[in-house]
Amino acid sequence: MSESNKNANTPIDESQRPVMPEEEDKRPIAARERMRERAKCVPDILGRILGEATKDHVDTPSEKIVKLAKERDILFDMINNKKEDLEKEQDKSHSEFLKEYIASLAAAKDVITRRITDLLSQT
Repeated sequence: MSESNKNANTPIDESQRPVMPEEEDKRPIAARERMRERAKCVPDILGRILGEATKDHVDTPSEKIVKLAKERDILFDMINNKKEDLEKEQDKSHSEFLKEYIASLAAAKDVITRRITDLLSQT
């Protein structure tokens, strides 16, 4: 008997058998709807629990640094995207707008950088 015939006749373990789309979910629609409703409640409950636990929380300088660093990173990405847009731009009035916008984003990034530096000196 050849190797291919031997494999063709070997029983397949049911856990290894691929699931056909029509077999995936045979639960009644009402049961799926109940599960969706329960899943919606979980974030609400967690939000209330976390809200109570953190309601009097004041950010430490380190936490402020992390939040500001994230904002600074977002501004950095925005600046780079606008610079790419500026290189592609043909309309002169829109180019002027992009230059001003980039300058304002860079100024905001500099303000955040100074604040991060101040907070680093406190930690």
